[in-house]
Amino acid sequence: REWLRGHLLAVLQLLLHLARKDLADFSEGSDAGGGGAGSSVGDVVLYGMSLVQPLVTPESLEYPQLARDFFSLLGSLVEAYPHKVSMLEAGSMDPILACLHHGFQMADSDLARASIEAVDALATYQISTLQGDGSYLLKQRNPEALARTLETLLSILLFRQFNRSVLDSACDALHSLMWCEQARFTGLMTQVMQSQVIESRQKQVGEATGRLL
Repeated sequence: REWLRGHLLAVLQLLLHLARKDLADFSEGSDAGGGGAGSSVGDVVLYGMSLVQPLVTPESLEYPQLARDFFSLLGSLVEAYPHKVSMLEAGSMDPILACLHHGFQMADSDLARASIEAVDALATYQISTLQGDGSYLLKQRNPEALARTLETLLSILLFRQFNRSVLDSACDALHSLMWCEQARFTGLMTQVMQSQVIESRQKQVGEATGRLL
């Protein structure tokens, strides 16, 4: 297992270097991946990601250096190639989101923040693709991806213990997810409101939800 982690770490670092270099090369000109086809480097990085992703599990993320490079790579992918990432099929996107969801509650503040910020960046890009019917680019390929992420993050913030040092980042991500999935957010908050046995608490939750929307 040790040699496998070593090789996996080396590949992640290589992909991270390629993604950061490609982003830097395009920073003065056209977007590296925000538009249509993007660069061939982006295709290579995403292909490499598809190869290593099955080896990255929530258990393997307990190793700090591997987790740090993995979440850094995801953040760089979303920043450099938001269009390409949004076009991933569910079979490729779901394992990535599962690892990010795991990262939300990691004890290491930097790792938890990196996973949350990657989700925030992904959701923020979707806002720019929102259509009048409420659809957006990622939703066309994976209708439930951000809805599940919204539900997971909201549940953590409301009902579970989490690293309070990342509260600001978590709220930013929640706001972006809420914009993408307003109907789901309203439904979730309605459930929370109805679960309150004290009428005044129900009213407070309802008013807070109204202000957010």
